[in-house]
Amino acid sequence: MKKRKKAKKDTKIRDLKPKKDAKGGLIGLLRPDSPKGNPGPAPDGYRMSSKRFKTEVHNMDKASEAILVLKPVTFRYKKELDPEGILQFGLVAEDVEKVNPDLVGRDDEGKPSTVRYDAVNAMLLNEFLKARRQMDAQQKQIDALAAGLQKVSAQLDVSQAAPQTVVNNR
Repeated sequence: MKKRKKAKKDTKIRDLKPKKDAKGGLIGLLRPDSPKGNPGPAPDGYRMSSKRFKTEVHNMDKASEAILVLKPVTFRYKKELDPEGILQFGLVAEDVEKVNPDLVGRDDEGKPSTVRYDAVNAMLLNEFLKARRQMDAQQKQIDALAAGLQKVSAQLDVSQAAPQTVVNNR
């Protein structure tokens, strides 16, 4: 029986420590010297997310509404990129740029080359949460209206159930 190789230890988010690039900036963050605003590579494929690395943190509020006009598409990459031509689902960077330029990454020439799906996902979550709060509020309204209707119906049933006799002595 062959011995199995011991699996590498899985990297956990808690195990990640910020690393510095050649210029001394933290890897995985937006660098102030990056004119394109492209984030550098994050260690082990993770994006730095701790509040220790952030400033000017605000609720997204209406900023996420931009995603409501994005047009998801299906597509296939050109043969030189994907010889198998597997069907893909996503967005077109140039279309996204028209809606919100902060949602695209750029190539060395400054042209849009990728969509920042991590940002799109955060915006989707914000819109989902806003919709959920609205649905919860509407459900409370529906419940209150249904309870009121039930009371009125019960009162109507009581008033119709008791026969009333009118005496006319003329």
